[in-house]
Amino acid sequence: MSSSLWHFKDHPSENRRLSDRLFSGSRERKEAFALICLAGKAAQSRYLQTQGKTLLSGEEDRRRAVALLKLAAFFPEDEVDAYYAFIEKRAEVAIAYDWASVVAVANRLLTEKTLTGAQISETYFITRREERA
Repeated sequence: MSSSLWHFKDHPSENRRLSDRLFSGSRERKEAFALICLAGKAAQSRYLQTQGKTLLSGEEDRRRAVALLKLAAFFPEDEVDAYYAFIEKRAEVAIAYDWASVVAVANRLLTEKTLTGAQISETYFITRREERA
């Protein structure tokens, strides 16, 4: 996951609001954000495998996901590991299922540099529709 999602260097108040949204709310919300962290890692790993390379990092995303999952449920440490493994597997399956859409969004980002949520959704749904045709 891009560090720009987590840090607004020129806008500390935005950074604080994002942090408040990530680490507050329901268990489902924290789990969803953890899944997002791990989906980025899964996508990077899958892409690098197609290039014959191995993901060397992803540690920052893993730490964020673990922190979110610890807040999401009050499990003993060994159960957090199992919870993490479950969410990590869900992320890998989601990326594999939607790989064509992930690639389409990445390609669009290469040309446009920034996308809104609506543009990401548009690209996703166009790609899904094309896959079904």
